[in-house]
Amino acid sequence: MAAKVETEMNKAKLDIENQLVPKGADVVRHLSLPDKGKSLEWIVSQMEIMDNELSGHSNWKNGKISGAVYHGGDELENVIVQAYQRYCVSNPLHPSVFPAIRKMEAEIVAMCLKLYNNPNGAGTMTSGGTESIIMALKTYRDWARTVKGIVEPEIVIPSTAHAAFDKGAAYFKIKVHTIPIDPVTRKVDIKRVKRAINPNTIMLVGSAINFPDGNQDDIAALGKLASYYKIGLHVDCCLGSFIMPYLERAGLAHGEDGKYKLSPFDFRVPGVTSISCDTHKYGFAPKGTSVIMYRDAELRKHQYYVNPHWSGSHSSFQTKVVYMPPLLCPDHGKPISVDSIAIQRSFITRGNKVPVP
Repeated sequence: MAAKVETEMNKAKLDIENQLVPKGADVVRHLSLPDKGKSLEWIVSQMEIMDNELSGHSNWKNGKISGAVYHGGDELENVIVQAYQRYCVSNPLHPSVFPAIRKMEAEIVAMCLKLYNNPNGAGTMTSGGTESIIMALKTYRDWARTVKGIVEPEIVIPSTAHAAFDKGAAYFKIKVHTIPIDPVTRKVDIKRVKRAINPNTIMLVGSAINFPDGNQDDIAALGKLASYYKIGLHVDCCLGSFIMPYLERAGLAHGEDGKYKLSPFDFRVPGVTSISCDTHKYGFAPKGTSVIMYRDAELRKHQYYVNPHWSGSHSSFQTKVVYMPPLLCPDHGKPISVDSIAIQRSFITRGNKVPVP
């Protein structure tokens, strides 16, 4: 039996490799630096060749690639290219040199907080939904340790929650209780969630909407549990992003024929303490931007890592530079953040209407 399983696994690995890796005598691989620099024309020509080396791959421009590409059209693509070109060499670790980057990121966070009905809240930008979720986990772990004295933290998540919760929990040594969903409503089983809560629980999780099948958990019920047990409730709106907040504004909150009714999910729900929202999905910013929002700045402070004693810090007569990034990767591609603000402002010029996906 073991030999048969290994044979099937090797076959599966080979099938995946054949789907992803171009093969053949005409396939050129660039595995070392060239002796002389190449021209822009040569570089572009090689990109064109690589785009077409793998036969049978899906063409995202046909609009049938679920969950992979969120494209707002050629006009928005031009906005992205122009904005990125202007700030392509910026360094976000030096806001005194590139103040516009910091300002634009703050504006993106403010826009999202207002969209999710918490204009006086706090947040940061991240490199994507996974980092937003991981940062939330880090925040609640440190908050629970500081405020409640919890040193063996646990979280309760639906089986449909994004895998980033498991990934982050593995990073931060947080125990995960995975709760099944109702087979009919596709919402997490609230009774089982309640039974899983214990003195070490730091956070509950709900999705609005989830990635596997696009359904929404009962955020109001989760909020009641979070409030009662005085623990956090994170709502993952990475996929719902710029669709969910506009359903109510568009008059679609009541669903159709009694189905698909929108349930409360944002900061208006008591007990919701943080929300993740991807600007690079239905915000149509380029891949690599997201926002993690908190009910208040007091909670957000637990997201930060501060090291005032690092030898790379320095003092002067006027300033003290301290290493205190809010993210795992504080120097991620911030020109992409610029693209995000450019896209959001483009929405505003269109009358604050989200392009139809």
